[in-house]
Amino acid sequence: MSKSADKSSFTPLMREYHAVKEKHPDKILFFRMGDFYEMFGDDAVKAAPILGITLTSRSHGSSERIPLAGVPYHAADKYLSKLLAVGLKVVVVEQVEDPKTACGIVKREIVEILTPGTTTVDTPHSDHRSIWLTALCLSGNRTMGLAALDLSTGSFLVDEGPAEEMMERLRVLEPSEILVPEGWQENNAATLADLDNGSFRVTFFGEWNFDYKTARRDLNRHFGTSTLDGFGLAGQRLAVAAAGAILRYLRENHRDRLDHIHKLTKFDREEFMMLDYSTVRNLELLKNIAGGSEEHSLFSVVNLCHTAAGARLLQGSLLRPFRSRSRIELRQSGIAELVKNRELAARIREQTKHLPDLEKLAGRLGIGKINPRQMAGVKEALIISRSVRTILADVFSPHLSRLAASLPDCADIVSHLDEALVDEPPLVASKGGLFQRGFSQQLDELNDSIRGARSYISSLQKTERKRTGISSLKVGFNKVFGYYIEVTKANLEAVPEKYLRKQTLVNAERFITPALKEKEELILGAEEKIFALEERLYRELTDYLSTRIADIMHTAELLAELDLVASLAQLAVQKSYCRPEIFEDTRLVIVNGRHPVIETVLPPG
Repeated sequence: MSKSADKSSFTPLMREYHAVKEKHPDKILFFRMGDFYEMFGDDAVKAAPILGITLTSRSHGSSERIPLAGVPYHAADKYLSKLLAVGLKVVVVEQVEDPKTACGIVKREIVEILTPGTTTVDTPHSDHRSIWLTALCLSGNRTMGLAALDLSTGSFLVDEGPAEEMMERLRVLEPSEILVPEGWQENNAATLADLDNGSFRVTFFGEWNFDYKTARRDLNRHFGTSTLDGFGLAGQRLAVAAAGAILRYLRENHRDRLDHIHKLTKFDREEFMMLDYSTVRNLELLKNIAGGSEEHSLFSVVNLCHTAAGARLLQGSLLRPFRSRSRIELRQSGIAELVKNRELAARIREQTKHLPDLEKLAGRLGIGKINPRQMAGVKEALIISRSVRTILADVFSPHLSRLAASLPDCADIVSHLDEALVDEPPLVASKGGLFQRGFSQQLDELNDSIRGARSYISSLQKTERKRTGISSLKVGFNKVFGYYIEVTKANLEAVPEKYLRKQTLVNAERFITPALKEKEELILGAEEKIFALEERLYRELTDYLSTRIADIMHTAELLAELDLVASLAQLAVQKSYCRPEIFEDTRLVIVNGRHPVIETVLPPG
């Protein structure tokens, strides 16, 4: 759209669009219009080739035509992921009132702002990777605070220490977005240059957002605490400031619900080994050096996890290995039992094979963006969790016994969701068809009130073809004209007198009858009430599920660990790996050692 265009000549719709665009000139606007998200002007020109969609143009009151591109609202996530994957930020502007009842132009509001580090939309290859949003806070003595959040799972990490050490931690995390105070442009040019060399996406955020007192207050309010000492953050002013900046950034991006973020985890140097970037890169733990892909990396060779959550846990274990002998041997005990008991291992692996990504589903629930089909995924995962508890009833190893004892009892959640949702719910909650009969008496009565009318319309085409002798006669529906009877122009002479012309097409005419009109009014009036009621019932169901989000997230965490342990046992059997003995001293004894990657890549012989 030309910057010189006279905005006073635009339609009210385009003036509304520009009012939002002027506040977010650096972002792509997804502007909801009916069943589509539209992009205009420069946004459309930039986004169309990335999304692989057609760029068109339209006149909106000005003398020039405005570039236009749009995507269906029900498939928005697929297109949003492509924009976020190339580093763009997106403002989602939604219709917040019913167009049927709107007086004048439909009211719209920003409902969320998506950035590479704050998205919960799955981007290409993000299923088993964490999407980190990080924040850095630097003091004059080169001490740095680091906070990192994966919004999709709620994992929130913090640390504080020498700037060089924190920068190494940052490189290992490979964040999708880094928040730094705006003042860094003048005062920390060397650090910014270091970030640029790493091809990181840096977002400058107002310095006041990194204020320690404000951060401490906001974090305590969010976690319902009076002090952050319980998270190991006593005296960690820079780490707290960085974590607070992340929380404020989320709020600015219209992330008002963050129910799944329930703890801060400090990097523990006593329990975990902190690998530097050079070690991670040169050992090719997650990516090969040659092309930067996962192929022929240690992760690709040892990853037999069935779930994305298990794979994410494996990646974290490779980047931050246990230092504690007790933790190493605890996990080993579970692996050893499954190596010996292959029947038990097979039963567990059969369950994890069908397990949805409960960790990310809990994240969607936490931000209030879970759709009905994803909610059904929560139910499926909790059903599998119940089966896993039964399978683990007779285990003896300390690790598996602890997992079995720790799995929350979510039978009441499963029962409630089973009573509420149909077996295969739709993607959206606003078009009906979500709930089982018997869940809501009011909903059942509304559906019963139009059952006869629906039956009449479904049989109308067959009845009218037989009565009129017009074999090509069709009964259809669209949102603009409602129900209709369509007859080709070649058969217009056979149309009964009671048919009333409704619409003329190139090769056909569409008609309505008094009886059809009566049934239409009955159905559309009842459907409007049904859709509104189902939306309300779904909100109530989401609110109910949110009260149990702690149990759901804990279940997800334990199932990920079980998947990892079972996959490592499978790996040990396939590769004939032995269980290493752990010593407290510096002894390292390797007999007939093999390199897991080399023996996989090179042919035998």
